[in-house]
Amino acid sequence: MDPRIELTTQIGDSLRVDYMLGCVSRVTAPYTTGWRTIPSTVFNQWQHTRTLVEVENGPSVTAEDGQGILIGTGIRHRLTLTSRGHATCRWAHMNGTVLDSLDAFTLLNMPLLTDRMSADAMGDVCEELFALPSAGDDLALGVMARRKELAFKLFAAICAVSPHDLAAVKMIGKMRRVLPCLTLIQQQLAESVTRESLAAQMGLTPTRFHTVFRRATGMAPMRYVRQVRLQHAQRLLLDTTLSVAEVGARIGCRDPFHFSRMFKTATGKSPGAYRREIQKLISAV
Repeated sequence: MDPRIELTTQIGDSLRVDYMLGCVSRVTAPYTTGWRTIPSTVFNQWQHTRTLVEVENGPSVTAEDGQGILIGTGIRHRLTLTSRGHATCRWAHMNGTVLDSLDAFTLLNMPLLTDRMSADAMGDVCEELFALPSAGDDLALGVMARRKELAFKLFAAICAVSPHDLAAVKMIGKMRRVLPCLTLIQQQLAESVTRESLAAQMGLTPTRFHTVFRRATGMAPMRYVRQVRLQHAQRLLLDTTLSVAEVGARIGCRDPFHFSRMFKTATGKSPGAYRREIQKLISAV
Protein backbone atom coordinates (compact mmCIF):
# COMPACT_ATOMS: atom_id res chain seq x y z
CA MET A 1 0.00 0.00 0.00
CA ASP A 2 1.12 3.56 -0.75
CA PRO A 3 2.56 4.94 2.58
CA ARG A 4 0.49 8.13 2.20
CA ILE A 5 -2.72 6.14 1.78
CA GLU A 6 -1.78 3.92 4.71
CA LEU A 7 -1.18 6.96 6.94
CA THR A 8 -4.47 8.56 5.88
CA THR A 9 -6.30 5.31 6.65
CA GLN A 10 -4.66 5.05 10.08
CA ILE A 11 -5.54 8.65 10.90
CA GLY A 12 -9.16 8.13 9.83
CA ASP A 13 -9.55 4.87 11.71
CA SER A 14 -8.08 6.30 14.92
CA LEU A 15 -9.80 9.73 14.88
CA ARG A 16 -11.48 10.53 18.18
CA VAL A 17 -13.25 13.77 19.09
CA ASP A 18 -14.37 14.57 22.64
CA TYR A 19 -16.47 17.47 23.93
CA MET A 20 -14.85 18.42 27.22
CA LEU A 21 -16.72 21.47 28.45
CA GLY A 22 -19.07 24.16 27.19
CA CYS A 23 -21.77 26.62 28.05
CA VAL A 24 -23.93 29.52 26.96
CA SER A 25 -22.60 32.28 29.23
CA ARG A 26 -23.96 35.76 29.79
CA VAL A 27 -21.60 38.45 31.06
CA THR A 28 -21.58 42.21 31.44
CA ALA A 29 -18.70 44.28 30.06
CA PRO A 30 -16.08 45.28 31.01
CA TYR A 31 -14.89 41.69 30.92
CA THR A 32 -11.63 39.93 30.10
CA THR A 33 -10.48 36.34 30.40
CA GLY A 34 -7.01 37.52 31.32
CA TRP A 35 -4.06 35.71 29.79
CA ARG A 36 -4.79 32.00 29.88
CA THR A 37 -3.78 28.65 28.41
CA ILE A 38 -6.46 26.00 27.84
CA PRO A 39 -5.65 22.27 27.43
CA SER A 40 -8.20 21.94 24.64
CA THR A 41 -9.10 23.59 21.36
CA VAL A 42 -11.45 26.48 22.14
CA PHE A 43 -14.38 27.82 20.13
CA ASN A 44 -16.05 31.09 21.19
CA GLN A 45 -18.87 33.05 19.61
CA TRP A 46 -19.46 36.35 21.41
CA GLN A 47 -22.76 38.02 20.56
CA HIS A 48 -23.82 41.67 21.11
CA THR A 49 -20.22 42.83 21.52
CA ARG A 50 -16.87 43.24 19.80
CA THR A 51 -13.99 41.20 21.20
CA LEU A 52 -10.27 41.92 21.15
CA VAL A 53 -8.43 38.62 20.57
CA GLU A 54 -4.77 38.59 21.58
CA VAL A 55 -2.43 35.64 21.00
CA GLU A 56 0.98 35.51 22.66
CA ASN A 57 3.71 35.95 20.02
CA GLY A 58 0.95 36.22 17.43
CA PRO A 59 -1.65 38.58 16.02
CA SER A 60 -4.14 40.80 17.82
CA VAL A 61 -7.46 41.08 15.98
CA THR A 62 -10.98 42.24 16.73
CA ALA A 63 -13.90 39.84 16.37
CA GLU A 64 -17.04 41.63 15.31
CA ASP A 65 -20.43 40.78 16.80
CA GLY A 66 -21.16 37.09 16.13
CA GLN A 67 -17.85 36.11 14.55
CA GLY A 68 -16.29 32.83 15.68
CA ILE A 69 -12.96 32.60 17.51
CA LEU A 70 -10.80 29.47 17.30
CA ILE A 71 -7.81 28.93 19.62
CA GLY A 72 -5.67 25.79 19.40
CA THR A 73 -4.68 23.58 22.32
CA GLY A 74 -2.14 25.14 24.67
CA ILE A 75 -1.98 28.55 22.94
CA ARG A 76 -1.72 31.41 25.44
CA HIS A 77 -4.31 34.07 24.68
CA ARG A 78 -6.58 36.75 26.08
CA LEU A 79 -10.11 37.80 25.11
CA THR A 80 -11.39 41.25 26.07
CA LEU A 81 -14.84 42.68 25.38
CA THR A 82 -14.52 46.15 23.88
CA SER A 83 -18.22 47.04 23.87
CA ARG A 84 -20.25 48.01 26.93
CA GLY A 85 -23.37 46.23 28.12
CA HIS A 86 -24.55 42.62 28.19
CA ALA A 87 -23.02 39.95 25.97
CA THR A 88 -23.60 36.25 25.37
CA CYS A 89 -20.91 33.69 24.61
CA ARG A 90 -21.58 30.26 23.10
CA TRP A 91 -18.43 28.24 23.63
CA ALA A 92 -16.92 24.76 23.75
CA HIS A 93 -13.64 23.12 24.69
CA MET A 94 -12.80 20.07 22.57
CA ASN A 95 -10.04 17.50 22.32
CA GLY A 96 -9.31 15.41 19.25
CA THR A 97 -6.74 12.68 18.81
CA VAL A 98 -5.35 10.51 16.04
CA LEU A 99 -3.12 7.46 16.46
CA ASP A 100 -4.18 7.40 20.16
CA SER A 101 -2.09 10.32 21.41
CA LEU A 102 -1.60 13.02 18.76
CA ASP A 103 -3.69 16.21 18.64
CA ALA A 104 -6.03 15.99 15.64
CA PHE A 105 -6.49 19.77 15.54
CA THR A 106 -2.81 20.20 14.62
CA LEU A 107 -3.71 18.72 11.22
CA LEU A 108 -5.72 21.88 10.51
CA ASN A 109 -4.72 25.45 9.72
CA MET A 110 -7.48 26.90 11.87
CA PRO A 111 -8.32 30.56 11.28
CA LEU A 112 -8.27 32.78 14.35
CA LEU A 113 -11.62 34.25 13.28
CA THR A 114 -14.46 32.69 11.28
CA ASP A 115 -17.30 34.31 9.36
CA ARG A 116 -20.67 34.87 11.03
CA MET A 117 -22.49 32.10 9.14
CA SER A 118 -19.94 29.43 10.13
CA ALA A 119 -19.87 30.72 13.69
CA ASP A 120 -23.68 30.56 13.93
CA ALA A 121 -23.59 26.89 12.86
CA MET A 122 -20.88 26.08 15.45
CA GLY A 123 -22.68 28.07 18.14
CA ASP A 124 -25.92 26.17 17.49
CA VAL A 125 -24.06 22.90 18.10
CA CYS A 126 -22.62 24.33 21.33
CA GLU A 127 -26.15 25.11 22.52
CA GLU A 128 -27.29 21.56 21.71
CA LEU A 129 -24.33 20.08 23.58
CA PHE A 130 -24.93 22.30 26.60
CA ALA A 131 -28.63 21.34 26.67
CA LEU A 132 -27.93 17.61 26.89
CA PRO A 133 -28.58 15.99 30.29
CA SER A 134 -25.59 15.63 32.58
CA ALA A 135 -24.12 12.19 33.08
CA GLY A 136 -26.01 10.30 35.77
CA ASP A 137 -25.72 6.96 37.48
CA ASP A 138 -27.64 5.23 34.71
CA LEU A 139 -26.10 4.30 31.37
CA ALA A 140 -27.80 6.87 29.14
CA LEU A 141 -26.39 5.42 25.93
CA GLY A 142 -28.60 7.59 23.76
CA VAL A 143 -27.26 10.76 25.42
CA MET A 144 -23.69 9.51 25.09
CA ALA A 145 -24.21 8.75 21.43
CA ARG A 146 -25.79 12.17 20.81
CA ARG A 147 -22.89 13.93 22.57
CA LYS A 148 -20.38 12.11 20.37
CA GLU A 149 -22.45 12.85 17.27
CA LEU A 150 -22.57 16.56 18.07
CA ALA A 151 -18.85 16.66 18.95
CA PHE A 152 -18.01 15.25 15.50
CA LYS A 153 -20.48 17.71 13.94
CA LEU A 154 -18.65 20.61 15.59
CA PHE A 155 -15.28 19.17 14.53
CA ALA A 156 -16.55 18.84 10.95
CA ALA A 157 -17.70 22.48 11.01
CA ILE A 158 -14.22 23.53 12.13
CA CYS A 159 -12.67 21.40 9.38
CA ALA A 160 -14.91 23.15 6.84
CA VAL A 161 -13.22 26.51 7.56
CA SER A 162 -9.70 25.10 8.12
CA PRO A 163 -7.44 23.87 5.29
CA HIS A 164 -5.36 20.78 6.04
CA ASP A 165 -1.85 21.49 7.32
CA LEU A 166 0.22 19.26 5.03
CA ALA A 167 3.38 19.92 7.05
CA ALA A 168 1.62 18.61 10.18
CA VAL A 169 0.50 15.47 8.31
CA LYS A 170 4.11 14.84 7.29
CA MET A 171 5.21 15.40 10.90
CA ILE A 172 2.73 12.77 12.09
CA GLY A 173 4.24 10.37 9.58
CA LYS A 174 7.58 10.92 11.31
CA MET A 175 6.08 10.68 14.78
CA ARG A 176 4.81 7.15 14.24
CA ARG A 177 8.29 5.88 15.10
CA VAL A 178 8.04 7.26 18.66
CA LEU A 179 4.37 6.38 19.27
CA PRO A 180 5.25 3.67 21.85
CA CYS A 181 6.98 6.37 23.91
CA LEU A 182 4.07 8.78 23.58
CA THR A 183 1.70 6.07 24.79
CA LEU A 184 4.02 5.24 27.71
CA ILE A 185 4.12 8.91 28.75
CA GLN A 186 0.31 9.05 28.77
CA GLN A 187 0.13 5.89 30.89
CA GLN A 188 2.74 6.98 33.46
CA LEU A 189 1.82 10.61 34.15
CA ALA A 190 1.97 10.07 37.93
CA GLU A 191 5.17 8.05 37.82
CA SER A 192 8.81 8.81 37.26
CA VAL A 193 9.58 9.12 33.56
CA THR A 194 13.16 9.76 32.45
CA ARG A 195 14.90 10.11 29.14
CA GLU A 196 16.70 6.86 29.93
CA SER A 197 13.49 4.90 30.55
CA LEU A 198 11.97 6.21 27.32
CA ALA A 199 15.14 5.40 25.40
CA ALA A 200 15.02 1.86 26.74
CA GLN A 201 11.43 1.57 25.45
CA MET A 202 12.78 2.35 21.97
CA GLY A 203 15.91 0.20 22.30
CA LEU A 204 18.14 3.24 21.75
CA THR A 205 20.86 4.98 23.71
CA PRO A 206 19.66 8.12 25.53
CA THR A 207 21.65 10.38 23.20
CA ARG A 208 20.34 8.72 20.04
CA PHE A 209 16.81 8.66 21.44
CA HIS A 210 16.97 12.40 22.19
CA THR A 211 17.87 13.08 18.56
CA VAL A 212 15.18 10.77 17.15
CA PHE A 213 12.47 12.13 19.46
CA ARG A 214 13.31 15.76 18.75
CA ARG A 215 13.23 15.19 14.99
CA ALA A 216 9.87 13.43 15.29
CA THR A 217 8.06 15.82 17.64
CA GLY A 218 9.94 19.11 17.36
CA MET A 219 10.83 19.19 21.06
CA ALA A 220 13.10 17.50 23.59
CA PRO A 221 11.66 14.41 25.36
CA MET A 222 11.40 15.87 28.86
CA ARG A 223 9.89 19.10 27.58
CA TYR A 224 7.21 17.00 25.89
CA VAL A 225 6.62 15.12 29.16
CA ARG A 226 6.16 18.41 31.07
CA GLN A 227 3.74 19.69 28.42
CA VAL A 228 1.59 16.53 28.55
CA ARG A 229 1.53 16.58 32.36
CA LEU A 230 0.49 20.22 32.53
CA GLN A 231 -2.28 19.69 29.99
CA HIS A 232 -3.55 16.74 32.05
CA ALA A 233 -3.44 18.90 35.20
CA GLN A 234 -5.52 21.55 33.45
CA ARG A 235 -8.13 18.95 32.49
CA LEU A 236 -8.30 17.64 36.06
CA LEU A 237 -8.79 21.17 37.40
CA LEU A 238 -11.67 21.72 34.98
CA ASP A 239 -13.31 18.28 35.06
CA THR A 240 -12.91 17.16 38.70
CA THR A 241 -13.18 18.47 42.26
CA LEU A 242 -9.74 17.18 43.22
CA SER A 243 -7.72 19.54 45.40
CA VAL A 244 -4.72 21.32 43.91
CA ALA A 245 -2.42 18.99 45.86
CA GLU A 246 -4.24 15.93 44.52
CA VAL A 247 -4.03 17.22 40.96
CA GLY A 248 -0.30 17.77 41.37
CA ALA A 249 0.12 14.22 42.68
CA ARG A 250 -1.77 12.86 39.65
CA ILE A 251 0.95 14.28 37.37
CA GLY A 252 3.85 13.14 39.53
CA CYS A 253 4.38 16.40 41.46
CA ARG A 254 4.07 15.59 45.17
CA ASP A 255 5.00 19.09 46.41
CA PRO A 256 1.91 21.38 46.06
CA PHE A 257 4.00 24.56 46.17
CA HIS A 258 6.30 23.34 43.41
CA PHE A 259 3.29 22.28 41.35
CA SER A 260 1.64 25.70 41.79
CA ARG A 261 4.82 27.53 40.74
CA MET A 262 5.31 25.28 37.73
CA PHE A 263 1.65 25.66 36.69
CA LYS A 264 1.69 29.46 36.98
CA THR A 265 4.96 29.71 35.03
CA ALA A 266 3.41 27.70 32.19
CA THR A 267 -0.12 29.15 32.11
CA GLY A 268 0.11 32.59 33.72
CA LYS A 269 -2.34 31.64 36.48
CA SER A 270 -2.19 29.63 39.69
CA PRO A 271 -4.13 26.33 39.63
CA GLY A 272 -6.82 27.78 41.90
CA ALA A 273 -7.23 30.97 39.83
CA TYR A 274 -7.37 28.93 36.63
CA ARG A 275 -10.19 26.77 38.02
CA ARG A 276 -12.14 29.75 39.42
CA GLU A 277 -12.02 31.61 36.11
CA ILE A 278 -13.62 28.74 34.18
CA GLN A 279 -16.18 28.07 36.92
CA LYS A 280 -17.16 31.76 36.93
CA LEU A 281 -17.76 31.69 33.18
CA ILE A 282 -19.83 28.50 33.45
CA SER A 283 -21.95 29.97 36.24
CA ALA A 284 -22.74 33.09 34.17
CA VAL A 285 -25.78 31.46 32.54
